[in-house]
Amino acid sequence: MPPETTTDQRTFYLGVDGGGTKTSCYLGAVGPSGQLHVLGRGVSSGSNPRTTGMDAAVAAIVESVRLAKEEAGARVTTCERALLAIAGTLDLSFRRELATRLLSAGVATKCDVVPDLIPLLQSETSDTQAIGIVAGTGSVGIGRDAEGQIVILGGWGPLIGDEGSGFTLGRQALRCALEALEFGPMLDPMAILVCQQWHVGSLTEALDRLSAAEDQRALIAGLAQPVIELAVDGESIADLLVDQAIRQLVDLVERVRSRIELTLVTYRNGRIPLTISGGLFQSGDYFREKFAKELIARRIAVQLRHLQDPTHACLELAANGQFAGELNVLR
Repeated sequence: MPPETTTDQRTFYLGVDGGGTKTSCYLGAVGPSGQLHVLGRGVSSGSNPRTTGMDAAVAAIVESVRLAKEEAGARVTTCERALLAIAGTLDLSFRRELATRLLSAGVATKCDVVPDLIPLLQSETSDTQAIGIVAGTGSVGIGRDAEGQIVILGGWGPLIGDEGSGFTLGRQALRCALEALEFGPMLDPMAILVCQQWHVGSLTEALDRLSAAEDQRALIAGLAQPVIELAVDGESIADLLVDQAIRQLVDLVERVRSRIELTLVTYRNGRIPLTISGGLFQSGDYFREKFAKELIARRIAVQLRHLQDPTHACLELAANGQFAGELNVLR
């Protein structure tokens, strides 16, 4: 459905999805028919305050909002409410500081900052057991028990966590490539992939490219998609690396499920609502199908849903006012 062009006397809302490498913003309004229409979109750099720093995170969010307002038209000035799902904000102090600074920057009259996992539970009622998994630059899982309490597992960052993430998959491919390049130029699939992606021709050049990168994490995570594409083409090493990432993500599902004490008899039809999101799941059917097969192999019965547009989910939360305050975290 095409966006509405008339913006006079509307109440405007913002939905922002901020990750380690990209921040996406939608500006929308509810039309006369009651439908939510996207009027403008903006994309900027990553806004995870733990990896970019708070100043850079604020700047990236403000820039994405500016671009969305610019696309929507000059008559869009003030937004009533913003729902910002930002990676790296599991800590309440981070969310509060970020919200305060965004209010000061005039992003919206009301700014709710939540961890980037919250939209994964959007389709379920607040007292419904559910699980969500994000596999993008990093990885993290969220669960909600029957009493509406939230548990968040993983999301520890690249030094000690992020299993099954784009960064971890890219790092494994990079290790294989560098080990091959130690023996000089050769026809190793991972070495060829890294050399092509980074436009280098030797071990020394690859290491120089890595050390010169402003964002090493994003550079390495950028290898994940080419690795998946190589696996789709049947390359055995790439397929093994993807399988390892899949197993790690299903391990995370099992951990979340155990933490919120979900059992097959506590949910209708014995199937757990499981929502997946993030760049790896958006890479194509191959990765999602492997994930689904691993769930079946472990006898984890789920109602699997792919959240393809988390930014729009944030916009819907902003417009509906569904987020009413702080998270009810399971201790």
